[in-house]
Amino acid sequence: MKTAHVILIIIATAIVTAAASFMISSYINAKDQAYYEESTRPPGPVDMEAMMEHLERTDTARAEAMRRLRKEDPEKFRMIMKKQAMKGRGELPGHTGFSSRHGRDRAMQFREKQGEFLEWMGENYPQEAEELKELKESQPKLYNRKLALSMKKYGRIAEASRENPALAAVLKEKSQLNERRDEMLRKLKTADEKRKPMLTEELKRVLGEKFDIIVRQKELAYEKLKERLQEMDNKLKTSEADLKKRQDQAY
Repeated sequence: MKTAHVILIIIATAIVTAAASFMISSYINAKDQAYYEESTRPPGPVDMEAMMEHLERTDTARAEAMRRLRKEDPEKFRMIMKKQAMKGRGELPGHTGFSSRHGRDRAMQFREKQGEFLEWMGENYPQEAEELKELKESQPKLYNRKLALSMKKYGRIAEASRENPALAAVLKEKSQLNERRDEMLRKLKTADEKRKPMLTEELKRVLGEKFDIIVRQKELAYEKLKERLQEMDNKLKTSEADLKKRQDQAY
């Protein structure tokens, strides 16, 4: 029954997601379409030309090398230039790089995200947050690695805590169950034959609890998608009413 329930939730989530996508595409009217396309377009030829002009002013030799690469291997040229635009620094051999507004903005956003995450860690995992704080001063490289691992482990929980506390609680419990599962697996590897049955039963209980948590997570995701779909439906109706009003005024 549990398996069938999960399958039904997954199917329902997929249906609502598809419906939401259709509603979103319908909602974006012609007036907003140009802005939407511009805001989602990746770095294009204009960005590359601006970057090439900067290179020509600051490093003519590197600019010449990039011009040759552009003729010989256009795809590689585009990849390097787009990567530069995303990172905000040069990728050419021996080139110290240059800063772009896009790169600076991304770096600032990332620092803000780190700050918010560390604040959340202090509230929810104070011991680990304190360890990170100590490492930042004494071992910066290790601090960066530990911070990256913590963000990978807890980042989704931290984001959910701001928008969906119920989902955050489920994700936190799921993380704890994963740790218990890993602990049971480690113990089973070294346990003698007498202890293995007991550890196996404990592992089964943990996996059962995790299954229930996964079902709850899918249910919450489904409920959230239904809310978003309803919001989009309301916006679409408002947009249609506004359009009809304008058409009536025109005639």
